[in-house]
Formats: sequence, C-alpha cells, structure tokens
Amino acid sequence: MSDKAPATDFPSKYGPFVLRFRWLIIPFSVLIFFLCASGATRVKLNDNYRVFFAEDNPHLQALDHLEQTYSKEENILFALVPAGGSVFTPEVLSAIEELTEDAWQIEHCRRVDSITNFQHSYAEGDDIVIEDLVTGASALSPEQISRVKEIVLREPLMVDKIVSPTGHATVINSTLELPGLGSGERTKPVAQAREMADAFRAKYPDSEVRLSGGAIISYAFSEYTQRDTVALTLPMYLLVVVLIGVSVRSIGASVGAILVIIMSIGTAFGMAGWTGLDMTATTAIMPTVVMTLAVADSIHILVTMLAQMRDGMSQREALLESLRVNMNPVFVTTLTTCIGLLTMNFSGVPPLQDFGNLTALGVLAAYFYSIVFLPALISVIPIKARGKSGGGEKALGRLAERVIAHRAKLLWGGVLVTLALAVFIPKNDFRNDWIKWLKEGTPFRQDVDFMREHISGVNAIEFSVPSGEADGINNPEYLAKVEEFADWFRQ
Repeated sequence: MSDKAPATDFPSKYGPFVLRFRWLIIPFSVLIFFLCASGATRVKLNDNYRVFFAEDNPHLQALDHLEQTYSKEENILFALVPAGGSVFTPEVLSAIEELTEDAWQIEHCRRVDSITNFQHSYAEGDDIVIEDLVTGASALSPEQISRVKEIVLREPLMVDKIVSPTGHATVINSTLELPGLGSGERTKPVAQAREMADAFRAKYPDSEVRLSGGAIISYAFSEYTQRDTVALTLPMYLLVVVLIGVSVRSIGASVGAILVIIMSIGTAFGMAGWTGLDMTATTAIMPTVVMTLAVADSIHILVTMLAQMRDGMSQREALLESLRVNMNPVFVTTLTTCIGLLTMNFSGVPPLQDFGNLTALGVLAAYFYSIVFLPALISVIPIKARGKSGGGEKALGRLAERVIAHRAKLLWGGVLVTLALAVFIPKNDFRNDWIKWLKEGTPFRQDVDFMREHISGVNAIEFSVPSGEADGINNPEYLAKVEEFADWFRQ
C-alpha cells in the first residue's frame, strides 16, 4: 500500500502548478524581492534610549514633563585620575582648566561643569562675589591650592559628583542640549569628545582620562551593534553556506538555499525601511532568526528531494514528492513561529514589538521563497544527487528506531528531567542594568566601570518639586520642605 497522499489534496496539486508556471514565478519572485528590499536604504540605526519606551509609558511621560519644564539634556563625562593621586596640584588643575575650556567646543554643548569653573560665592564687605573657583591654575600658590581643596571637598554639589571624596579623581561634565531631530545626533559630539580625550592623553600621559555619560551610553549601543554586525555576520553567513554545502552536497541546491536566505533577510530589512521602523540593538538580531528559518525551510525541501533522487526518482518526480511531503510541516512551522513572534506586540517595549513584527515578516518571506521561488528555480537547474544514502542518514534511522522502541522510558524520563530543572526557575533574577549588556572587555564598559570605581555611578534620579504658585520657589516654607526632602533622600 502506498503512503502517498491522494492526488486530489492541495500539496499534490501544488507541485505541478509551480513547475508549470516556473518561468513566470522566478521573475515574479525576484521582482517582489527587489521591490521590498529597495526599502533597506531607508533603514536607520536609532541610538536614542527613548525608543525603548512607548509613548504612553508613565516614566517616559514623566521625563517629557521634566524636560519641558526645565531642559532636554544629556551629558558627556571626562573622568580624570592623575598619576600623583590628587587633583589638587597646579599641574592637574591647569590641565582640568584646559579640558574644561575645550569641552565647550563640543557640538550642542550648553554647559560645562568642573572644579575650575565652579561658581564659588563669598562675601567681600557688603558685596557678594561670584566667580570661577580656579583661574590661572599654574600660578597658584600652595596656600591657594589648599584653599581650593577645602572649598571643593566640603561642597555637597561637588563631592561624589564632580570630585571623589578623597580628591584623587574628578570629572569634567559637558551637558548637551540635543535638538531631538532624529538618530545620529550624538555621533559628532561623541567623536569630538573622543578626539579631545586622545589629545589630552597625548599631552598629559601621566593622567588617565575616560569617557562616560548618557550620550556616550546611547551612542555605544548603536556603535557596538554596527560593529558586531560587520564583525560577526559575514563569518556566520560563511559558516552557514559551508554547512548547507555539506548537507546537500550539490552546488545547484546550495545556490538555491543561499538565495532564499538572502532574499528573505533582504525582504525583511526592506520592509523595515518602507514601514519606517528604525533598527536598534534589539531588532538588529532579526537577520539571524530569519536566516535560521530560511535555512530550515529550504533544507527540508532540498534534502528530501535529494534523498528521493538517490533512491532512483528523477529530479522532477523527487521535487514534486518533496513538496508533497514538506508543504504541511513547513507551513505549520511558519505559522506557529509567526504567532509566537507576533505575541511580542503585547510587550510594552517598542523595539521588542518591532523585532517580533520584522522577524515575522522575514519568516513569512522565507516561507514564500522556499515553497514558491526555490522549487521553480531548482526545476530549471540540473541537480545531481551524489552517491547513495550516507552513514549519517542510516545513523539517524537507527536512532529513530531506538526512540520508538523505548518511547515510554524516554517520555517519562524527559518529564522528570523537566520537572527537576523547573525547580530552579525561582532562582532566575530579572535585571535591567544596561551597562552590563556589553562585555567587561569593551572600552565602553571599562570606562563606565572606571567612572563607578573612582567617582560615582552614571545613572541619576531627578525630582521635580513644584511649589504650586508663581515665584513659589522663593517661599521660605517651600525651601524648608525641599531641604527636608533632600536630607531625607541623602539618608
């Protein structure tokens, strides 16, 4: 009795249909690919951390309100640790004074804070004098240096923010007011800051200077995403190509599978551009997932076809049989994968939603090209099935027989192992420290850890405390409440 499905079912009818219209299907598929992929030129890599929050997110709304009330700003921090172990020397203060002046040249810079330009106020007779704390540092006497140190280390606005409590490290903080016109606006300020840091190191080799701050953190995610894409994607694709060649052992079949991968990823990227979706550190992993499904879909069809050819079928008969056997499994795989990906739309993180939608599009594209374009293409390429069934296929057959023979033991054994591992689920710790997204060995991570070690962390909590009335911030009762809150929060 034959195990083939009746000729009246859809999979049996679909194969002959594709082969009949193959000379229309091939150019049509290529046209679809180019129309979709042309949108890839519109794709931009978004380096703004705000993209991780939906517009109705209460935390983002609070930030918007804070920025509308005060100002919209990010910062670039130059963390400086002199070799002598103290920033309170004429040479180091002179270097800080110089770097403070240079930091004003960073694009979009609206303010620079450091030890030297701290606005120190003091009484002189009946007058109140407000001036930069340090001017002409190289000419300061030891007594003047000692006075500067005393003022700085007793000033709450300086300690743990601009200078370490021990005075061995300090920060030059360049505050940026970005226009918010789109992605890429941090590129030039970060590049300028890096040039300044390099120039400082060359001029003062005994002092160590590192970069940190919100603008650096945001830029680092896009920078390392681009770097990883260039460094890892090509070797990964080459490895996949080699594995495809080893699996199918046919140049024509390998070319078909590779084209399916390229067209699937290109279609997904292009659709991102046409739909206005920016790439982020999260959505950048989409090509890897799409490639995995594209390889699986195409390899299922090709390997089954080649196996049938090795058993004596002609190329046409083997291709038709492969489509009949694999149509339903590939469709179910695609459907369930897309459903799983689309459930990411329930996430409150927009990049996860974008990742789910783009990857689902790529998976659908992989399905389309695997069951429409690939069979049509393979039908016009002469394919040779090399040799008989290999040892690998025989080994898998023997493994399948053993699994069937011991199915009860394997089933209950698997259930027990799953339950045993599930006991450790409560030990999972959910964290969202963005800094730890990057490896400790990366320059960015080293700089942030350096900043944390010598001065303070790079994250901040800001409170807006409205007085509720015009000029209310001058009300003594209001000021007393603010001071009371500040004292409580410091504890």
